[in-house]
Amino acid sequence: MDSLINNSSTLLGITAAIVAIVGGLFGFYKWLNSRPLKKQLSIFSDTDSLKGNLLRLRGRTVNFDTLLDFSVCNEFSNRIATETEYEKILHRPASELNNKPLRLYGPQKGGHLDSFASLVVSVKDSERLKFSHGGTGVIYVLFKGKFEVEARSYAGPTIEFTLREIA
Repeated sequence: MDSLINNSSTLLGITAAIVAIVGGLFGFYKWLNSRPLKKQLSIFSDTDSLKGNLLRLRGRTVNFDTLLDFSVCNEFSNRIATETEYEKILHRPASELNNKPLRLYGPQKGGHLDSFASLVVSVKDSERLKFSHGGTGVIYVLFKGKFEVEARSYAGPTIEFTLREIA
């Protein structure tokens, strides 16, 4: 009888240890996923990296505590800011960015600008979107909140990302 009680106690202890480990791992996983994403979302530079990051986040809900970066810092970003629709967009209120496709340009052969990807930011209160101009070509929009990350592919290589605020 003592042997049966000892085996039951041992089994109960092992079960409790397994439950504690699984619970701890789940808590750690939830903590990692609740940390806000702080990497800037660059609209004019390194758009391939932005597209790759958004593809990895597709289908997830993500806390963002970052910036939409429209900075004009080199010849390429200057071309985007002056030769595309951004010439007008950057001189309008940032609240107008809400639910509008922001084209993500990349250099093409022959030096042409082209875009096969766009980013749609959908916030509940568009008045929260405000441009911050640094005076040296630095142009940011504070981007903070909990968003669903969606990606829709269209014909060919065209893809549209949507960051839809949920809270």
